[in-house]
Amino acid sequence: MFTRQLSSIFLTLLFFGFVSWTSFAQFSAVKQMVVEFTGYGGSGASGALVIDGTNGPNNPLYTDNVRTRTTSAITAGATSISVNSISGFANGNEVLIIQMLGTNAGKFETATINAVPSGSTLSFSSALKNSYPAYSAGTQVTQVIAVPNYSSLTINSGGYLSAHAFDGQTGGVVFFRSSGAVNVEYNATYSGRIVANGIGFAGGSAGAAGSGPGGGSSASSIGAGGSNTSPVNDQYAIMGSGGGGGSAAGAAGGGIVMFKTSGALKLDGVISADGAAAASGNAGGGSGGTILITASSVTKTSTCGPLQVLGGAGNGSGGTGGAGRLLIKYQTSLGCTNGNPSTSSSYQKFILK
Repeated sequence: MFTRQLSSIFLTLLFFGFVSWTSFAQFSAVKQMVVEFTGYGGSGASGALVIDGTNGPNNPLYTDNVRTRTTSAITAGATSISVNSISGFANGNEVLIIQMLGTNAGKFETATINAVPSGSTLSFSSALKNSYPAYSAGTQVTQVIAVPNYSSLTINSGGYLSAHAFDGQTGGVVFFRSSGAVNVEYNATYSGRIVANGIGFAGGSAGAAGSGPGGGSSASSIGAGGSNTSPVNDQYAIMGSGGGGGSAAGAAGGGIVMFKTSGALKLDGVISADGAAAASGNAGGGSGGTILITASSVTKTSTCGPLQVLGGAGNGSGGTGGAGRLLIKYQTSLGCTNGNPSTSSSYQKFILK
């Protein structure tokens, strides 16, 4: 049975278009920003999507079927980039560009392709805001994903929306827009789910540390759980780190769930980016990933489903992964306030826009 509660909640105040958010751990303001609320739900060009139980955990629908990695360094102000493959990309596509590994990993932005892709080049209608490093296997990785722009999204009970697991170059990120409502449903038996569980940084092999910026260590055939090393920030999205290997491999961290809807988010089901649990050999669990959501409001039918970025359990003497990052920005109302604040979850916040 699913636990029907939200992760930690703290509401902040709206002041003339500026937002101040507050950490649960210290109850001190840490940042202010101006929020632009126009057009964030996208074009709706991908049409309405309804997912049912035929696309369950063994056959989920993926948001990242068209994806690649970059090859050369990208400077801020660039209007074109070099990629490993242009397969599946088309003129007019919105794309997500996100750095997965390296200094400043987690930074991201979106751009719109404005020419038919050719050779290994994607060209954009406006200049990029960020710089990204040249690809270097295992140390510097940036990926590009074609972004679905739904007119509405309904995930019925038993349906799953997910992304492919991170393979060292691409994967690990659920990202979409919806110009209409996003409904994640639930019945007495099954939940609809937007899920990025265990698709983040890989766990370490037997006797080796987990991957990612907070990968769990390994010593004396016991793996530590993966950890998270940075607080939630709407300009960065970081996958969960892998658990350290024991006498068996550690577990993978959670991936990333990011979406923006101009309509309401009805959360009866589950949205999660949990780290995976270690299966055997005193290995460490993966840490939770990141959830970043923007919606006009957050509603429910009767009871809110969980928003969770939990760390996965270690096996035997292996360590449990740390919790991930959660940030929900809403414009008018938050109908899900049945969670319990926790001082251990300072990386999880709700913001009134």
